[in-house]
Amino acid sequence: MTTAKITISLPVDLLRLIDDERKTRSMSRSEYIRSALIDSFARADQRNMALDYVRAYGDRPEKDDEVEAALEALPNCWRRSPGNEVPPCEPGPWPSSYPAAVCCAPGGR
Repeated sequence: MTTAKITISLPVDLLRLIDDERKTRSMSRSEYIRSALIDSFARADQRNMALDYVRAYGDRPEKDDEVEAALEALPNCWRRSPGNEVPPCEPGPWPSSYPAAVCCAPGGR
């Protein structure tokens, strides 16, 4: 990964909080701030996905069988994250018209 050095200004109280927390985690300031930014972007992505979902299904709510199928498929899915392997999904009981996005693993169902 290519990196760039930057200079930022922070309130002293915030810097103290950062330093206290990073020390408990045995991280450098750069590692801690990089991790916090990555987490912040991931949370923003999740919020945006939730908003997209609400917008998409607001006018056309899911049917009961679709919700049930999605809930049954959840234990078979893992979120992709560094260090986690994504196992293949087990066959699910969802209707053939249900989106492959129900399962996170490559190949969908």
